[in-house]
Amino acid sequence: MHFNEQSKKVIYAIKFKGRPQLAVFLGEMMAKAMQRCAWIDYIDSIVPVPIHKKRLAERGYNQSAYLSEGLKRGLKKNVMVNKHLLIRILDTPHQIGMNREERCKNLQNAFVVEDQANIINKNILLVDDVNTTGSTLNHCAQALLDAGAAGIFIATCCAVE
Repeated sequence: MHFNEQSKKVIYAIKFKGRPQLAVFLGEMMAKAMQRCAWIDYIDSIVPVPIHKKRLAERGYNQSAYLSEGLKRGLKKNVMVNKHLLIRILDTPHQIGMNREERCKNLQNAFVVEDQANIINKNILLVDDVNTTGSTLNHCAQALLDAGAAGIFIATCCAVE
């Protein structure tokens, strides 16, 4: 889905208006669209992009984790959602309004893999709500690959053109 005025309202409701179940529904819709992707059979684990524990305490949930749960439900595949494999160790500011270079700098060393034994030679589906510049997804994917993941596939609800 393109990140337009309507999708922006939906994402805003999920992230800031306490509507995480909407993310589950969107995850299920994403799964329907992904059913025809040949690579879906190679996924070993679904990993949501993590938020920092401070933001988690403020919001009460990670919207990407709810998207991941919806994806798992919609894929009807015996694959685990691993919410604690990838950890955000830096409490970085919101990236709204930052350009690509600022986003990349903002996320330097922000992510680490907590349980390296569960990632070696695994194909990971990395899930986030919005792909703006790709900085967050790139940093997460790099942390997973550095820890030994075999491959990274990416699913986002919306993408900014």
